[in-house]
This record gives sequence, C-alpha cells and structure tokens, in this order.
Amino acid sequence: MIQPEDKIAVLGATGLVGTNLINLLINKGVSPSNIYPIASSQSSGRVLTYGTYKLKVLDFNETDFSKINIIFSALKDDLAASILPNLLNDKTIIIDKSSHFRLKNYTPLLIAGVNTNKRENMLGTIISTPNCCTIPLAHVLHAIQPLSAVVKAIICTYQSISGAGRETLQQFEEQIRNRDKHNYTKQDTLAFNVIPNIGKRCENGYTEEEIKIEQEINKIFDNQNILISATCTRVPVIYGHCIAAHVEFEDEINLQELTYLLDQKKRYIVRTDVTTPKEVENTDKVFVSRIKQHPRNKKAVELWITANNILRGAASNAVEVAELIAR
Repeated sequence: MIQPEDKIAVLGATGLVGTNLINLLINKGVSPSNIYPIASSQSSGRVLTYGTYKLKVLDFNETDFSKINIIFSALKDDLAASILPNLLNDKTIIIDKSSHFRLKNYTPLLIAGVNTNKRENMLGTIISTPNCCTIPLAHVLHAIQPLSAVVKAIICTYQSISGAGRETLQQFEEQIRNRDKHNYTKQDTLAFNVIPNIGKRCENGYTEEEIKIEQEINKIFDNQNILISATCTRVPVIYGHCIAAHVEFEDEINLQELTYLLDQKKRYIVRTDVTTPKEVENTDKVFVSRIKQHPRNKKAVELWITANNILRGAASNAVEVAELIAR
C-alpha cells in the first residue's frame, strides 16, 4: 500500500490526469507535504488547490529525485521517452501513463485486478498502464472469461474530448461558446461533430488508437489469438468513454451467468437500463449495460461499457497498481 510518509512525484501535474492523480493521493491519506507536483518551467510556481490544501508546482529541472520513492508520469510520449529512463533506480516505483513503453518486451503493462497477479519485484523498471479504452474493456473481458475463452472482440469507441488533453478540451469549450463565429464545416471540428479518427492513420487503414487497443489487449492477456478489431471515434462529450462491444467465445454463453460474474466485481456496476457518459463524471467504476445475446449466435454477446477516462482509464488504475507493487 502507499503509505502517508511516501514521497511521491507527479510528472505532468498540471494536466487533467496529473491533477486527478494528486486528488486521489490526498483522498487516500497521503500527506500533501509529501506530494511533489512537477511540470515544465512554464508552469513552475503555479499553485494547485485541493480543498484546503495548496500545492506549488515545481520545475522538473530543479527537483531532487533522490528522496522520491514513487513517480507517477502523465507526460506526453516524447517527454516520457527522454525523461523516465534517467530516473530509474532500484528503490523507486515508476508508473507511466504514456504509450511509449507499453509494448516493449521488457515493460510490464498492468491493470489492477486484471493482470497484477503476475507482478514481481518491479523496482528499477518502468511500469506502463494501458490506453484509457483498453482498461475498461480488459476489465470486462477478464471478468467474463471464466465462462469460456474469449476469441474475438469487435468494438466501436465513443471517446470524450478530455481524452485528448486539457488543451483540446479548452478548444472544444471555446467552439461551444463561440458557435456563431466558428466554421463548423471542417472535418476536425470538435463541437457538434463526431470524428471517426483518433491518432494517425496507418497503411492498413486503422488508426494508431485502434492498433493500441488491439496490441495492448493481446499483451495484457498474454494471448495473441484474441482477435480485436476497433473503430475509435471522438464525440462532443467532456468526460467519459463508451464502448459498444461484440464479444465472441469458444462456447455458448449463459447470459444470466455472465451478468452474475460482472455483478460480483467491486469495480463494476451492471445496469439493466443504459449508462451515459454524464453518469460517470465523478466515479471510477466501470458500468456495463445493454447486455444482450446475439439472437443467432449463442457464443456472442453485446455490451455497452462506460467509464470515466481520466479516473478509471488513467489516474485510478495508476494509483491502484502502485499500491499493489508497494506492498
């Protein structure tokens, strides 16, 4: 478990994930005086407010990391790649949210409650956490696998604007405020639009985001035979990612047993009605609704998965992984 006396650095502390990480740590009893919010020199000196607590943002280049024993990184890929290897030592836990290290053979890719049973001494290594859609999808697949092996998952994601970061969220809000002045004919318009393209388009027609989900699921379950196909879209919602998932198994499935398995997990809430992104703004639970069996294929089920991308898809999982490793 993370102890109140642990010295914890949060890199990228002024971003959406970074600020939520700090809030989670304070809520878990970590002394604010032991939390080091770190960002670039441009943000140095800025004050972050959490209830009655005020934390001053520190300049990365002026921070002494020798006294830090847990590092959470919410840095962009290029910064994570250049900075984190230089912070490695045999006494520090490093949890990284970027995608840079995730698929490296030497990098553990962990989701608390899914594959953290495989952890060993992970001090001196960078521990990656998955994509914000991979995490809730993997939670659901893990929960229902005892029924029968999953052989295929075809998904469509509906990803909120906050998943693209604070700057993109600000652009979205500006477009909403100034709707009469904005040119809404552009394909990349965020407001009042659905963009079926997240990340660069690859030669095979899939985007980087779609390929991430496929490869990360295969690595997390240590099974390259699970066929994953994703279509990822950006939708004009502030918080909350949704996934429409078609899942196929080796054997025919009993829908009541599947629902029961999901209902037993503490991180899930099974709904008989529908869960929208609005309902997950302040929770880190994974909601599963619209569970139905394909009428002509008893080996296939459809589910609607909803989760807060900043909390369950990022900050909460990072903190839970650190707690397990720090035991």
